[in-house]
Amino acid sequence: MIAIENSPQRLVLRSGSTAITLDKGANAATLQRKLLFWERKPVPLPLSSIAEARVETTVDPASRAEICSVMLRSREGGGWVLSARDKQDATAAVAAVREFLSISYGEGRMSQIVGVAMMIAAVAIFVALLPWGGEVRVKSDSAQTFGIMALIVVFILGAVFALKLN
Repeated sequence: MIAIENSPQRLVLRSGSTAITLDKGANAATLQRKLLFWERKPVPLPLSSIAEARVETTVDPASRAEICSVMLRSREGGGWVLSARDKQDATAAVAAVREFLSISYGEGRMSQIVGVAMMIAAVAIFVALLPWGGEVRVKSDSAQTFGIMALIVVFILGAVFALKLN
């Protein structure tokens, strides 16, 4: 079970011996963990680098039990995971984090959608420029070369957006 302690300047999520603290006053997020009786070194992260909060769901292949957790993903690519009792518990914690940080649900997925759309458009235009049956649709070779280079750039930008390397 995830215990949620919420105040206007601070949000604390606790699950077992792990705690995630989001503090607006210090503009920092901190992951605190224990190993047996010893506390491990806290892991700090600026609040502005948290890009996404979502519910992660996996199924245990042996027992077929659904295992849910809260995932906080940073803009640098790292992430923190907090175990939840069930999907409702994880959903409540994610909703609290999103409300506290003012993160909308689709914010992290938008760059992927834009990237895939750019890649599809580039491939469609590239196929339209290909000569079919020996007929060249673009009149000059330099215009065709420029068009293909521009499409390659659009395709690469689309891949960057889709892979979230931006």
